[in-house]
Amino acid sequence: LYTAWLDTFSRVFDNSINDFVVDPASPAKAFKYGYFEASVDFSRIRTPGFRLSMWLMPASTDSEGQNLVMDRAYDANGNNGVEIDIFEYEWINSANANRLQTALIGGAAGSSSSGIDLGALGIDLTQGFHTVGLLWEADRIEWSINGFKIFEITDVDLIPDVFSYLILSREMNSGVKRPGVDNLDSTDEAEQLPYIPRDPGLFANNIWQFREGLAIDRAHIDYIRIWQP
Repeated sequence: LYTAWLDTFSRVFDNSINDFVVDPASPAKAFKYGYFEASVDFSRIRTPGFRLSMWLMPASTDSEGQNLVMDRAYDANGNNGVEIDIFEYEWINSANANRLQTALIGGAAGSSSSGIDLGALGIDLTQGFHTVGLLWEADRIEWSINGFKIFEITDVDLIPDVFSYLILSREMNSGVKRPGVDNLDSTDEAEQLPYIPRDPGLFANNIWQFREGLAIDRAHIDYIRIWQP
């Protein structure tokens, strides 16, 4: 359910081993620690259920971060890496237009997240470009926007030390639920695999209800920069 996807670690499926490997034709790049920064204009994101995300996913558990890839980000072993959400932004109404979400998901972290309304910092996401940053060190992960620290994790048991690749994506929420996993009531839609998988998303708005907005909904990225230690 993605309408756009850019990442630094392209993969191909190898039938001989029934798994994904690094695409040898791609200039694949993985990162371990560093500072990640993006200049983003959120002002034209106005379709409920449609979110913009910048995030990191584990590329490998080997020292180079360029070997066989398995999606172990969400198991109980933090040594396999976790999902690091630099930011997620999803507009649902004017009351939430200034809210940014950050998170670590998986491993020992389980789900360590922070959703913050930036109005208290004098920041208005409905106007102009904003600088979103993530500092990832061995003993600290710090999230910031326009130079203001908005979230920090210093528990080293939660901080991944696995090579990860960067993703920038626009994702649509299906808004549907999975029987036997989620609590369904008479107003909920059940997933219909393989075409409509479960994805309640941040705010569980079904994009189909707001599809007329997709033609004018835009995310503007001026730059993404990465500094490595």
